[in-house]
Amino acid sequence: MKVSIIIPSAGRRAEFLKRAINSALIDDDLIQTEIIVVLNGDKGMKFDISLCIQHPLVHYYKIKDGNVSKARTFGIEIAKGELIRFLDDDDFLYPDVAYQQYLEFF
Repeated sequence: MKVSIIIPSAGRRAEFLKRAINSALIDDDLIQTEIIVVLNGDKGMKFDISLCIQHPLVHYYKIKDGNVSKARTFGIEIAKGELIRFLDDDDFLYPDVAYQQYLEFF
């Protein structure tokens, strides 16, 4: 099962963003997460993605004239997962709990 996790970010808090991505990243035989980070606004456009996690399941996109709503909408449009989950860049998941939640859907 693939789960798309959309994380909008204004690009101001690299440490929090890394924590959010790490908490959401799952790659095993049953569940794989597609992490879609949508950097938006002026600071998001200038954000250096090399400061964050580089992993084949983590994808970074930048939208110039954006806000959190536009970022989420953009993420939905490109998501490939059977499930979609939103996570703010200053939030994090408990990986074991999230894993169990995903299993409940299938």
